[in-house]
Amino acid sequence: RGKYSDPLKSPRPGLILLDLNMPKKDGREALSEIKTSPELRGIPVVVLTTSKAEEDVYKTNNEENKFIR
Repeated sequence: RGKYSDPLKSPRPGLILLDLNMPKKDGREALSEIKTSPELRGIPVVVLTTSKAEEDVYKTNNEENKFIR
């Protein structure tokens, strides 16, 4: 938005902290969008959650992303 609306001139974060339990969008869906975006996929993602579901760990933890409980 505003002065950051041009992606070529906008600063990029060095790290993304992602909550799996976001209120409007599922964190797994957001992670998928980040990792398929050429502009964003090189940014490391740390997934934060209160979930105890092993499926959440399995689906989000890999060489590129880390899962923290």
